[in-house]
Amino acid sequence: MNNVAYPKNLLASLDMDLAKSSQLPKPTDLSSNKRAALTGVGSVDQGVSNQPEYEYKDARALTTKSFEFSVDEKIFETEKINFRIVDYRTQDQKTYPVVGAQVHLVGTKLTNVTDSLGLVTGIEIPKSSSFVVSVKDPYQRYRPSIVELPAAMLGDNKTIVIRLLKQETFVAYTRITTDETREDRASLCASVNGKDGKPLSGAVVSLDWGKSRPYYFNHYGYLDPSADRTSDEGRFCIFDLEPGPFAFYFSKADGTHEGPVPLNLFAGAHLEHRFDLENEILVNTALAAAPTAFELWHGGRITEKEFRPIDYASLSPLGTNKDLDYDNDSMTLTGKQSVYRGRAYTLSRSSEFEEALYRIDSENAGEELVTPLFPNGFLDEVSAYSNIIRDFNRGTVLLDHGSLEGEGELGQTVEVTMLDQNEKAVGERISLNTTHSSAAVFFNVPPGVYTIVVKAADGTGIWHDTVLVYSNTLSYVRTGSQLVRVPSLAASQLAKSIF
Repeated sequence: MNNVAYPKNLLASLDMDLAKSSQLPKPTDLSSNKRAALTGVGSVDQGVSNQPEYEYKDARALTTKSFEFSVDEKIFETEKINFRIVDYRTQDQKTYPVVGAQVHLVGTKLTNVTDSLGLVTGIEIPKSSSFVVSVKDPYQRYRPSIVELPAAMLGDNKTIVIRLLKQETFVAYTRITTDETREDRASLCASVNGKDGKPLSGAVVSLDWGKSRPYYFNHYGYLDPSADRTSDEGRFCIFDLEPGPFAFYFSKADGTHEGPVPLNLFAGAHLEHRFDLENEILVNTALAAAPTAFELWHGGRITEKEFRPIDYASLSPLGTNKDLDYDNDSMTLTGKQSVYRGRAYTLSRSSEFEEALYRIDSENAGEELVTPLFPNGFLDEVSAYSNIIRDFNRGTVLLDHGSLEGEGELGQTVEVTMLDQNEKAVGERISLNTTHSSAAVFFNVPPGVYTIVVKAADGTGIWHDTVLVYSNTLSYVRTGSQLVRVPSLAASQLAKSIF
């Protein structure tokens, strides 16, 4: 990731009214590692378009105070899920259940113990939510595991299978490799299936960062430090990894490459995983310039924040330098992306806008979503208003909770927190407007993966989600209703947001 300090915009730029101006804020960072955001030769005028408009599915105005928010029973629609905890050797023909394992959903009070079949059943969760799940064996027969489960992995009455590695097997592996096994590090053993669904043999595995190397299994099924690529089972292990988000790449025997495939690893936990390279989604998104920090904080359009369509900006799959394809007729960016458990990530790199990380869940991939781009200097302006000193070795999260259909009267307080794997609150939280905004910024968040919890006044969970954070990068999270394209709107209308 690039570590570029974003300079503050001139105070005069705060007075810009994007609804009336034909220009975006002028670039303040023209460093060589960023591309011009707009079409043509970087002319700001060419980037703004009066073509298709955008609005939220539910564009009702929200009156908020410390995340006060309209809620009624429909927002509490739930589903039930099940977990099966098994030994890593479990195959279709033979199951080795782990009895007595503790299953906990981070950010909730839900902790259950597996039965004689390794099952925990009937866990009720908010629909369309994502979770971080912690699995521990109180008898220490197995390594603890922490797994991110995006919404696409879940579903009503669906059973999630989590595999655990025996402690004695883990010790044997690390003795063979002579790697350190610090308790604050992560470890991974995984198999790779190619696009034909079969184990990928002869593949070389690499990561986008870190010093840890992969170890492969030989044709007899044993971990072999001398092996330099996957065997028939496509299995490998990596130990003593710094926790955090990774991108995995696979160089195949025929000289072709697959990846990047994102994967999140947690401190003190081992993950048993399977990479399915056939899993891809088609990303289809339009772009819109978000309001400035001044407009969100003080502006007159408090209840209807306006987004202005953008012709083009650099948006690429996380871990690559290849932009998504641009369709000039429809003003959309499209492209296939590898997914991690049903979720894909894209990164915007443009001089006019903040470098930002976005995610797309496969359940929303069929819709034409809108990616909001935040003017360069946006975060510096918010931090200046809030008297927060930014640490550029850490990241920033912008959380935007949209109302859902069927919400009741306005005025119910909503509590929003962001938690690490140990359920400790992280980041310095700022509401963008103390009376009219449902958005928040969390500053100075260490790189990693976190749980977002949205609760009603009575403590009922409305929404759970997970967010990926990199240093010196804005991670944008939209919960609740999504910003989607509505081509039928009159061209004279501007996009509406319930930020």
